[in-house]
Amino acid sequence: MLYFRQGMGTVFSMETDREQLCMDVFVYLQNGFEIQYMSEECCARLWEEIMGGFTKKYRELQAGEQLFLTYCSDYGYSLKFLQESVDGQVPDAMQKWAGRHEIGTRPESTPQIPEWMGLGTGFTDGVYPDDLPEAETRPVAKFIRECHVQLYVRRWEEFEYIFVMAKQGGDGKVDVQAAISDGEELAFFKKGRPPENIPQQGVPLSFFFLRYLKAGYHIVYMSAAAHGTVWKELAKGRSEYLRPYGVQIQDYAGYCRKHGITKNRLSRKLGKEVTDFMGMYSLEGGKNERMTIPLQQPC
Repeated sequence: MLYFRQGMGTVFSMETDREQLCMDVFVYLQNGFEIQYMSEECCARLWEEIMGGFTKKYRELQAGEQLFLTYCSDYGYSLKFLQESVDGQVPDAMQKWAGRHEIGTRPESTPQIPEWMGLGTGFTDGVYPDDLPEAETRPVAKFIRECHVQLYVRRWEEFEYIFVMAKQGGDGKVDVQAAISDGEELAFFKKGRPPENIPQQGVPLSFFFLRYLKAGYHIVYMSAAAHGTVWKELAKGRSEYLRPYGVQIQDYAGYCRKHGITKNRLSRKLGKEVTDFMGMYSLEGGKNERMTIPLQQPC
């Protein structure tokens, strides 16, 4: 477990110890720190410590325990939510919550998402994808809310969802991930982890996009600008770079045909000429079309 502190170059490392973790969180809260983000797994482990009699051993941290449980109450960390989010049983620590009036103060913790940051914020024309399969509707909406909390903490008031991807895990749970940009940086958001930033002019977007498809994710949402960028990169990419993703490129081409995403439509939407990657590939077969990656790309 690593501890990072703002303004310090040193990273503190220590073995993962749930009791120590619980102590650190409660001490931070009692000293005026606010929780900006906490994973479901971490929250569940703290609940186990609480129900194991943590504050009987450390009575001086009872106020921190109550501040933490108030945070859980305010931001929807219920028993049902945690049991659905983590593996194994979770004890109900909320039965030890004394209520906000008992501790006298209301911690700010994670900032409230402002009203202007609705589900459609950051999506093209403010349109949130509403044609999702029933099994994905709730996980995707919950994930978008989590992204908005982290974006608000970062003070990203102007941002755009580049793409949102999802896949069904072996445990039946839906895993959702997203790429979001503020125009200067591109950040990848994963459930339960801090976002990972890369420079906007770094690795081609298609590299990340195709890796998601190869890992079994499918497109939940993709902006017109992202389609335009991927089309350009696929049309100009070297065959040795593209060949390992042949199946994924076929799948993406099928997605574009199914949803009416064409060169002319993207060009009108973006107000500029879009490279027609679909025209750079040949189709084989009858009903089951397959795209063949050209042996040589144009200069």
